[in-house]
Parts: sequence; C-alpha cells; structure tokens
Amino acid sequence: MDPTLADSYSRNEVIRCVQIGLLCVQEDVEARPSMALVLTMLTSHSVSIALPKEPPFYYPSKSRSEGISDQSGSKSTSVSVDESSITGVYAR
Repeated sequence: MDPTLADSYSRNEVIRCVQIGLLCVQEDVEARPSMALVLTMLTSHSVSIALPKEPPFYYPSKSRSEGISDQSGSKSTSVSVDESSITGVYAR
C-alpha cells in the first residue's frame, strides 16, 4: 500500500477491490463476474468474493538471475527478457 495515503483508506477495502479487479481480468472469460455481480461485490460486504485463478502471465517487478548448475558443477545464468509496447488510442 502507498504509505503517502496514510490512514485515508481501509486496508481490507483495498484488498477487496484488488481481488474484484483480478476476477474481472481472468484469462477465461467465463470465469469473469458479470457487471451486476461486480457492483454487488463492491457495494455489499455480505457477498463473499472468490479467489482469482493464477494469472496466465506474470511480470516480476525486479529482475532476478539464478545460477543453475549443470552436471560438471559449473554454474551458468539464464536470463530472458520480454519486450512489449503499449499503444494509447485517443479520439480526434
């Protein structure tokens, strides 16, 4: 949580909103909640929220490299980089 927000939010409310957001972006469209259910989850605390499934992809915030030993005992480092671009669409 952003420390500059101090006590201006409820930690449980933020976690609840993040869980609902993760449910809305699941890879399987059928597993996503309807907008009516999303509104119900956001406005009613009596509705239980399902845990989202594991995401189909993951972008770690920090790169890590781990040494991998082969049969000879020497270590090598395996690194891969995914490049992506984001295009913003704006009305004229």
